Amino acid sequence: MELVKPNWIERGLIAAGVLLVAGTEGSANPRPSPETIRKHVDPGIEMFGRYAPVKLPLKKGIEVWNPTAIEQGPGGVIYVANYTGEIYSLHDTDGDGLQDTTRLFCNVTDNELRYPTCMAWKGRDLYVGTTQEIRIYTDTDGDGRADQSRLFFDDFPWTLHVFDWTFGLTFGPDEHAYVVFCTDYLNGKPAPDPNGYRGAIVRISPDGKKAERFATGLRYAYDLVFNDEGDLFFSDNKGGGNPTEEFNHAVRGSFHGHDPNKKYAGHPEAIPTLVKVKHGFGSGGLAFNSSTNDFGGTAGQVFLACWGPDGRFDRGSITRFELEKEAHGTYRAKEYPVAKDCAKVIDLAFGPEGDLYAAQFGTEGRAHRPYGKPMGAVYRFVPVSWMEPEQLAPARFVQGDAANGKKVYTQRACHTCHEYEGRKETVGPPLHEVGEMFDREEILAAIRKPGRGVKSGYETQRVTRKDGVEVLGRLVRSSEKTIELAIPGNTVVPIPRADVASIQVTGQSLMPVGLLEGLSEKDLNDLLAYLRVREARKEGDFSKAGR
Repeated sequence: MELVKPNWIERGLIAAGVLLVAGTEGSANPRPSPETIRKHVDPGIEMFGRYAPVKLPLKKGIEVWNPTAIEQGPGGVIYVANYTGEIYSLHDTDGDGLQDTTRLFCNVTDNELRYPTCMAWKGRDLYVGTTQEIRIYTDTDGDGRADQSRLFFDDFPWTLHVFDWTFGLTFGPDEHAYVVFCTDYLNGKPAPDPNGYRGAIVRISPDGKKAERFATGLRYAYDLVFNDEGDLFFSDNKGGGNPTEEFNHAVRGSFHGHDPNKKYAGHPEAIPTLVKVKHGFGSGGLAFNSSTNDFGGTAGQVFLACWGPDGRFDRGSITRFELEKEAHGTYRAKEYPVAKDCAKVIDLAFGPEGDLYAAQFGTEGRAHRPYGKPMGAVYRFVPVSWMEPEQLAPARFVQGDAANGKKVYTQRACHTCHEYEGRKETVGPPLHEVGEMFDREEILAAIRKPGRGVKSGYETQRVTRKDGVEVLGRLVRSSEKTIELAIPGNTVVPIPRADVASIQVTGQSLMPVGLLEGLSEKDLNDLLAYLRVREARKEGDFSKAGR
């Protein structure tokens, strides 16, 4: 038998006592039978590979509630973090090969912390990134529950604004922690940021005492991942100057293009996006598939979870990137779809048996807060020979007179808040790719009831001046001296911060209701044809063989 030398990631896991298994050989738990897999397959998820999308029957223990992160921990156990604060492990208690029970490991709210949006294991220590700090939780007595915690790092700016998140915590081959402190350009009153950490990847020493900017120009980059060679990659989110969902290669000192608040004066030329993601919207978590794990012929590839167009519609996807390193250290990458209609999937991790696990966030509440009741799920994608991969069919677009549709677009004043053929800053989201994001029924629902779903970054802000005047608009950028709002008519209004009494995110939409009233069916079709909106997918658009 040929022995494969473990890569640096695997060597670290072995030292930490993590069970590494390729396929089923040596696994501590039985593999689920085909009958068990079929029983728990989610038929609504379309797969573009021979994988069964299994929804784990987590019926006992801590409730899954808007899960934000998923990781493999010591002993090959899978851990999940809830947006509501709980972090728990997954266990198979009935011996059928599928995890069915959750057990509490820790709860960050016990330390008065908010939003555990990333976590990473180092030995027996679980590092958890929250809004306010990165904290270490340790199970010293081996009972499966943390009994000690200590601060690792908190020397970064934060407020309790809904957009102040900590993302992507991971460890590099240099034993340093790498983390993303997301941009603060949509925070009406951001904390002072003299080191320019917000909107950057930050590298933190193993003792947590030293930190430095590693790369800048990031927006809401949800995750970081190292590959076998120790090179760093990240996902980033469309909007605010990022024209597409992104997958990027980060190197020390690199700048990636997002800097609306002009923090990074003298930055180098922006590195071109490695992949402009085509098979998903709302870039989320990443998982690197080791070169020793085949997983349907994807060894050495990176998988990306895509949350979906916004918080309203139950759509999401998983895509993957085949990487090729060039002689001078840069990369080329090809993208392939993995799963479609995997609603609100937010993070990914490979398990000890080589399967891919996914945290499904579920619907969120207003202002990006946890939903009012438990939402979400955990999926496990299991390679099986009997699943027939789906085949993408060409998109079917609404048919109509696009020239007349452009007239309707103008007559209904859509252009006063949205850009379609241009790329300038607008009150509402740009519409040049709206037909890729939404189908006919979804776009009509969004227009008829605009307040039910607002894209991140386009929330209505109510600025009350000290003279009592209220201004409603979308926050474009803010600084110590000025905040700038985009208001209907696509006008940007600067307001001196000294004149501001309060700023409130309303959770409402600036788009008025009734925009479609009085339109004939022909005019409606013409408008959607102009916007190149897809028809709603019908049964038969995908192959169903093997179901």
